[in-house]
Amino acid sequence: VDVVAIYFQELAKKSDNKFDDILVPLLRKAGKTFVLAIGLIAIGNSLSLDMKSLLAGLGIGGIAFALAAKDTISNLFGSLTVLLDRPFRIGDWVQIDGGVEGSIEEVGLRSTRVRTSYDSLVSVPNGTLTNSYIDNYGQRTYRRFSTHIGIEYGTPPHLIEAFCEGIRQIILSHQWTRKDMFHVYLNQLGASSLDILLYCFWKVPNRSTELSERHRLLIDILRL
Repeated sequence: VDVVAIYFQELAKKSDNKFDDILVPLLRKAGKTFVLAIGLIAIGNSLSLDMKSLLAGLGIGGIAFALAAKDTISNLFGSLTVLLDRPFRIGDWVQIDGGVEGSIEEVGLRSTRVRTSYDSLVSVPNGTLTNSYIDNYGQRTYRRFSTHIGIEYGTPPHLIEAFCEGIRQIILSHQWTRKDMFHVYLNQLGASSLDILLYCFWKVPNRSTELSERHRLLIDILRL
């Protein structure tokens, strides 16, 4: 099972579709479970055990087992829900119920593992995910940036106008910024400064590129 799964994992890495990144590990674990079950039955038969009676007994006790293992069964159905509904992909940055936040690292049969920003690994039961609000930052088309730039109260109005226009030109000149949606205006009179609103978006593939482009934008504004 591992050899076959490794082969398909290599194929999954080469494809643009992220769905198979979740599907292959799940099938790998399900395949191992299936092989183990068949192996136990084969061993039982080789030892001349009455496997039909044992399996029938397991069926009778199945109701009690299901009640005792309802959370486990809920997690298994949760993994199927994640697989079919696809609320996230491997590598997506998500926030679950406003609490757990990080990058999806692995989706298992029982739980989903999330790598947080401080590099810890949080296991979230799949049964919980079926009733949770999942905010998927990885599926954003644009990444928003909003801040205020404070300038001195003694700044002449014509310099404020020139400064705002200069920031707009910087936004238009950057490669990854959204050109049809941004705002740069004198927005409020603060307690100790005149506050200019800077509101813009980037169309970038990941968080790292977003931070790099934000750095470049702010450096250019400081130069201005």
